[in-house]
Amino acid sequence: MNFNLEKGISWRNGDSDNKITNAQGDGIGAGETNTRLIIAQQTADNQQGNFAALVAANFKVLGDGVTPCKTPVAPDTLCYGDWYLPSAYELQLLYQNLQSNNLSSFAPEFYWSSTEAGVSKAWLVNFASGKVRANREIEYVGKNKSNTCILNLYYFKIILSQSGTSPSLIIFFKALMRIS
Repeated sequence: MNFNLEKGISWRNGDSDNKITNAQGDGIGAGETNTRLIIAQQTADNQQGNFAALVAANFKVLGDGVTPCKTPVAPDTLCYGDWYLPSAYELQLLYQNLQSNNLSSFAPEFYWSSTEAGVSKAWLVNFASGKVRANREIEYVGKNKSNTCILNLYYFKIILSQSGTSPSLIIFFKALMRIS
């Protein structure tokens, strides 16, 4: 699904200054908290924002787990929400448990996490190699002189079940957002 209408979408809310969001959690479950922190900080002075965390949090899907709910939602329609941008570590786990075992359909590209790396950077996970790096929050990597990859955003509602010391991930839904 392409939510950005070919314009690209930023990690942060447009040009509303470089703000620390305190979304620095990188563990299991941190993505949900990070998403809330990002939205609270990034919408303080611009309520009409269109950025990764807000799009993820506002997304709703029908019971089939694939079809987006139309707005406005009919009273008899059951929609599921509560999605969030995963933390850097949650993305790494998805890579390690799914991508590296050929159990997913992720393109081998970079994906935004909800984990902030500083005033103007957020962490990315490379789904070709599993490596993590910081990138400017407002860059559309496909237009960056030094980097020609395409960024994709995947957001998840994940349930973790503990089996020994290694958590297993159950992914209920994934939605693709192409940054171009």
